[in-house]
Amino acid sequence: MKAVFHVHTTSSPDGAISPAGAVRWCARNGVDCVFITDHDAIRGALAARDAARAERLPVTVVPGVEYKTPRGDLVAVFVEEMEEDFNEEPGLLIEKIHARGGLAVLPHPFSAHDLADRSWIAACDFIEVANGRTSAGQDRMAALLAGELGLKPIAGADAHLPWELGNAVLEFESLDAFRRGELTWNCGKTGRGNIIASQLWKAVRAFAGMRHVPEAAAKGTAK
Repeated sequence: MKAVFHVHTTSSPDGAISPAGAVRWCARNGVDCVFITDHDAIRGALAARDAARAERLPVTVVPGVEYKTPRGDLVAVFVEEMEEDFNEEPGLLIEKIHARGGLAVLPHPFSAHDLADRSWIAACDFIEVANGRTSAGQDRMAALLAGELGLKPIAGADAHLPWELGNAVLEFESLDAFRRGELTWNCGKTGRGNIIASQLWKAVRAFAGMRHVPEAAAKGTAK
């Protein structure tokens, strides 16, 4: 199987990829699986899965969330719903993710993370040792951290814009093999301009009133 891991749709404040667009891109490019991991929201992942089914596309959508915790971002995958109280120590969040049968991934560890307490990091299942938006030096340090803690390495596209979906492509035999960490990848780097572009897109959406509402806060207001 070929897969793209760590994708942000328009359910993220800085995402410019529609859920349907993500699965259509995968179908056009021979990618069998996509891990949608929006910021503090799971609705984009579920919408992508619905789109794949409605259009009968041969793409498996693994739902996930990228949570913002006090220690930095934490990705959960293989989860069908998101935790409402995630503004807590990440170790507690990881326990909840595991209780739901999900996996916890530390994304881009050397970008906006507090790594002083290694106990919660050691509780993760994977560490991103390659990321489409980090530097080669950050990736090398992440690989050393994964080796030090004995955690499985993974690569993430960290795609926010449609043309970033090909940043990193994983290969594995099955989703069970993925869970065991039996995977390989090719990972490239996005240009700095793309990072700036996604932040500008976030600002435009906010200015236009398309403000990002955390999913837990939105419950009860959706029609």
